[in-house]
Amino acid sequence: MLTLVLCAACAGVTLPPQAPVPPQAFRQAPVGADAAELTQWWRHFSDPTLEEIVAKVRRDNLDVDAALARLAEARALRRAASADLGPTVTGGGSAVRNRSSAEIGVGRVSEQFHVGFDAQWELDVFGGRRAALRAAEAQQVAASYDLADVLVSATAEAAQSWFDARTAQARETLLEAQLMVLERSLALAQARSSAGLVSELDVYQAQTLLAQTRAQQAALAQGRENALNALALLAGESPGYWHERLSERAPAGPAIAAEGAEPPELVYLGPWVASLPSLPAAGIPADVLRRRPDVRRSEAQLAAAAAQRDVADAARYPSFPLSGSLGLTALSAGDLWQASARAWSLAFAPLATLFDGGRLSAQLEASEARLVQSFAAYRKSVLVALGDVENALLTVRENDQRLNDLRQAADSARASVALALAQYRSGLVDYTVLIDTQRSWLSATDAYVLQQGQNATDRVRLYKALGGGWPAETPLEDGSR
Repeated sequence: MLTLVLCAACAGVTLPPQAPVPPQAFRQAPVGADAAELTQWWRHFSDPTLEEIVAKVRRDNLDVDAALARLAEARALRRAASADLGPTVTGGGSAVRNRSSAEIGVGRVSEQFHVGFDAQWELDVFGGRRAALRAAEAQQVAASYDLADVLVSATAEAAQSWFDARTAQARETLLEAQLMVLERSLALAQARSSAGLVSELDVYQAQTLLAQTRAQQAALAQGRENALNALALLAGESPGYWHERLSERAPAGPAIAAEGAEPPELVYLGPWVASLPSLPAAGIPADVLRRRPDVRRSEAQLAAAAAQRDVADAARYPSFPLSGSLGLTALSAGDLWQASARAWSLAFAPLATLFDGGRLSAQLEASEARLVQSFAAYRKSVLVALGDVENALLTVRENDQRLNDLRQAADSARASVALALAQYRSGLVDYTVLIDTQRSWLSATDAYVLQQGQNATDRVRLYKALGGGWPAETPLEDGSR
């Protein structure tokens, strides 16, 4: 659908059978996507910090700066190609003095003065220069979509890095609360061992589990630091730029029951990584292809390759340059402005290549091969875009269900710990049962918080796959972000 018009420019070129035809609908999603909803999708997370980060990244990202420079280059090259369609006019002047010697000892001096204008223009009989202009225009459009693609990627990477940092912060907060519960369990085991009710084995087991759990703090801190450093790079800043301002905004920790409460309980659902927005409607596949800047860029590059093929084809035919001059020529500076000093010329000099060893034919064959490459790249971009959306939709749906299951598991594990603590105090179970329930609880609660972060990044990937993050109705040829 997107290449039917472009393929008309490829006459005489052998292309692969046909472009992939998008399906009528995605298997995993409803239709009816709202373009405005996708343009600034990060606002749907209701996170002011994320909005601050995205604004900074879209303004100062170095990849975006490079894409803007590429767009400026493409605009300049288009203007240069447009100028080639018109005549070239140059102006100049000269003053020449010659001395010759006709006889020994006798010298003759002659002078000549000239000012004027020269003009050159080549008739574009076979459309080579017009094709070059079409190629430059297509490259400018491709550069604008390249800028959009960089914006989409940089915005998504910023959100993913922020949610990685939030996940690490939430897991650190949760770990601190879990350590409080394990410390109380250790104190309980020590008290019962001192009273002679249990052996020291219970104390050693409690100390082992506490130390193993505390050892996770370093890995979580490292993950948080790495995510914040990645955010700094995306924002064009040195490592450490975000640390102070973002570390103060860690998720609120879970509530712990007062010291000595029976039994100590953990409200594990406190540290939310993100407020998960509802699943966006994907729309029909054809709309997604129009929104995806990488697909639009490949489409423009295909148009440029088709125009370059026409340039190479036109180069095999004769050229028809016109040239002319208008000026003043005199033997003295004083006579330069007399009517007799006026001079003009007009020349028409067709030029054709009679033999070049097959160079022009080889260049045409190479341009046709590049056109086929561009067509294959375009087809691949379409298939990749459709696959990205299907995979992202499936992942979001499956992980949303997984999050619900993990919440139930964490809830059951918390209840098991509370029950095991009460039974251990009463001497109904040994410490092995308590250790097992605590380990299950630690694993279940951490998996739940980790899945929260995963579900947030899953939605970011879905927004990116749908082409969200740029105003798809117009190319960003003005350099806006």
